[in-house]
Amino acid sequence: GGGDGGSGGVGVSNRMPPVRRVELSSSELPKAALAVVEAQSLLADGLLDGVSVTEPEAQFIRAMGAAVRKQAEAMLWEGMRGPSQPVLATALQTFFNLQCLRVKVLSAASDLASELRSAATAALTNIGARAERAGRAGWNESLWLQVDAICSSLLSCASRLSLLCRVLRHRRDPLSNTPLASLIQPHDHHTAGGGRPPAAGG
Repeated sequence: GGGDGGSGGVGVSNRMPPVRRVELSSSELPKAALAVVEAQSLLADGLLDGVSVTEPEAQFIRAMGAAVRKQAEAMLWEGMRGPSQPVLATALQTFFNLQCLRVKVLSAASDLASELRSAATAALTNIGARAERAGRAGWNESLWLQVDAICSSLLSCASRLSLLCRVLRHRRDPLSNTPLASLIQPHDHHTAGGGRPPAAGG
């Protein structure tokens, strides 16, 4: 049906393009995150008075949010592996704009801890297996090989976590001047999810 004329709200096209793979630049991704959050907030609060929003359009906004979040998550790990502070800063700013910074940072720290725990478990398991194959003579060599593997994993995880903390400590939201690190603190109930703090006034 047409969107011209008629009564009631202004029709918005219900033929939204499908969201495929979103690849936004480092300057576009945080802006896209803001736009998605604002659109979702308007839909949730019913503030689009006079505008008819169809379910395909609502689905499009949700899909865009998921695509932006997925790209930010990929950039988070890319930045820590690189290492690349600019890439990591973009990911963290995007999570801040999506109001999920604290959740994502704590999840990344937990994933690093799990990675280290898995490496240590594998190394200790390999000591026994290699000792069985090599006998007593090869046990010492096996032990130090696996200790070296654990130390390498520890250094890798610690380096990535250190970079994450360093970027958080020095990064501020350009609009509110909020230090990103302040949102990782659990005592602030206003920003516990890691999003933009409420605006002053109005």
